Amino acid sequence: MDTADVPLGTIVAAIDGSTSSDLAVTFAVAQARATRRPLTLVHALSPMDTVWLAPVGMGPAMGTGIGLEALENQAKELLARAHAEVTAAAPDVEVHQMLGFGDPRQVLLDVAGRASLVVMGSRGLGPVRSLLLGSVAVGVSHHTPCPLVVMRPGDGTERTGILVAVDGSERCLAPLEFAYQQASMHQLPLTVLHAYWDVRHAAVHAHDDQEGVHADEEELLLLAEILAGMAEKYPDVVVRRTLATGLADLAVLDAAADKEMVVLGTHHGSKAGEMLFGSVATTVLEHATCTVAVVPLSLKD
Repeated sequence: MDTADVPLGTIVAAIDGSTSSDLAVTFAVAQARATRRPLTLVHALSPMDTVWLAPVGMGPAMGTGIGLEALENQAKELLARAHAEVTAAAPDVEVHQMLGFGDPRQVLLDVAGRASLVVMGSRGLGPVRSLLLGSVAVGVSHHTPCPLVVMRPGDGTERTGILVAVDGSERCLAPLEFAYQQASMHQLPLTVLHAYWDVRHAAVHAHDDQEGVHADEEELLLLAEILAGMAEKYPDVVVRRTLATGLADLAVLDAAADKEMVVLGTHHGSKAGEMLFGSVATTVLEHATCTVAVVPLSLKD
């Protein structure tokens, strides 16, 4: 299937045969069923970087010609197997599959242009693949035009609820809406975190170098204004509002320690936006122990 043949609004699941990729497929299938959207299974095959694929007994140096046909056959078998498993488990879901050639980041970004959601794993098959897949997730998150969900295998931590980080402006409505949708869909409580730098609180904690959660009436009022309308739209979602002063990325990581998912906004429109939102999203993607959802901010410059 060519990118142009990918159905508009599809849910995309990136697969490579790893455990976290299996989790991505399971999550994507649930999203497809709940939203009644088609599902597209995507696998990327790069001749110069065979570690993206399931192991076939060949090193990366062999990917430029020798064994390339075998690698392509392995990729097609992987897609066909995943397709069959999804069809058997969810016969009501319309399933497509696509084998892309080239850098997996670019393959996923090309497909994301026609998707409503992209889901992928954070770890591949083996320690080297773990590093490479991590870089793929970060690379895709910097440019994705649709929400990206990065799944992580369980680590034994007891988790519950969803966390969404907001900056107190209307630009965060997109990630906020996504978080409410997920909380409603999975019947989970939602924590809305507004992390901000406050000189007053920084001065108070200057001696012990600590940052923490505070009840600031002005910030809570601002948060309430941002949440206006969501309670009426999602009356089933139990919401907790919280504020944190200090560095946003550290506040988010701390608050997400016992959550099933953390939702963040990211902005691709300006260098300032990239510095403010992109750096936080990148840090959380690299260090969070739970599933991470990155949602483009609805912001016009």
